[in-house]
Amino acid sequence: MQADLSLSTWESYAGWCYLHTFPPTLSENVRAKLYFLSAQVHWPWQGHLHKIMASASQITAKVAQYPVTQPDLSVILRVISSLSMDGTPPFPELTDFRVRCLAALPISHIQRMPLSEILRAYVSSYQATLFVLFFLYFYSF
Repeated sequence: MQADLSLSTWESYAGWCYLHTFPPTLSENVRAKLYFLSAQVHWPWQGHLHKIMASASQITAKVAQYPVTQPDLSVILRVISSLSMDGTPPFPELTDFRVRCLAALPISHIQRMPLSEILRAYVSSYQATLFVLFFLYFYSF
């Protein structure tokens, strides 16, 4: 086996997928979400794998063994961009985030922000590459 050439590690998305030898029936969306979880460094993400893959399996066990410390930002941004609230009310931490962390933005901008956009900013703020993701997120819309 060889390490992925773009990062010289198994941590690039292509190398990570190759390492895990996912079955061809596993969707790209599920793979990207598993990679996103693997890239979380500030909280114990392994306990949440079952939310992406309903049944505990060899796949989730193997994913849990290989955290990603240098993730491909394009995959992280793609997963964050796909997040939505789906009509559910905001959870308390999201409301607190909106009040405390978005106060520097113009009030007219905050009032126009849908909950899904605030959720994406909230999730972005917990990424290891916070400043890059936050900058890319707010200046891509």
